[in-house]
Amino acid sequence: MPLHPPKSNAPDDAIWWRFKNQSRVTHLLVALGGFAVWFGVYAYWLDGVAGDLHFAAAESPAAIVARQEAIRVASVACWVWFSLAFMVGKGGPFLNTIIYPVLALVFGPLVTSLAVSGSVPDTLYSSTKSAIHPIFVVDAISLLVLGMFVCLVLVGGFLVVIHFVTGTGEAWAEKHMPEAYHEIELENPEKWED
Repeated sequence: MPLHPPKSNAPDDAIWWRFKNQSRVTHLLVALGGFAVWFGVYAYWLDGVAGDLHFAAAESPAAIVARQEAIRVASVACWVWFSLAFMVGKGGPFLNTIIYPVLALVFGPLVTSLAVSGSVPDTLYSSTKSAIHPIFVVDAISLLVLGMFVCLVLVGGFLVVIHFVTGTGEAWAEKHMPEAYHEIELENPEKWED
């Protein structure tokens, strides 16, 4: 039984890869579009559904619940945007599915709160102020899970369809994935160290 998995020559910077055949402006527009979707849905949810945009900076329990609901809905919308961008090969594989949506989720409520009132409530994401409190951890996970699940379903379903149903996965990868992706090769399993 081998003791070590095969070695990979995958680059350390793979998380920052951009899809090829797009300009920097196109990439920037995809990222800005995703953040605009996040902010638009978040503001709409607070103002239109919860009833008051000032919930973005309020300390009351009702404001905390409204912010958490708005963050979940905005995050799902943001992950949908970036999942669709992934499907058409715009943005970047890891940037679209992880980095950009998490940045929007983390910094979006902060920026909105500052824009609305000029201050940030101590309980911006959770009913507790401490980041190491179990309630904060549970709240943080609950804010991430729904959007990540939607992204997993959309991107995973897309990849399953193009690879196993239509058989166009290789052509899609050739057209959209960066050159470094095509250079990744695993050594043969026979070469594993014993």
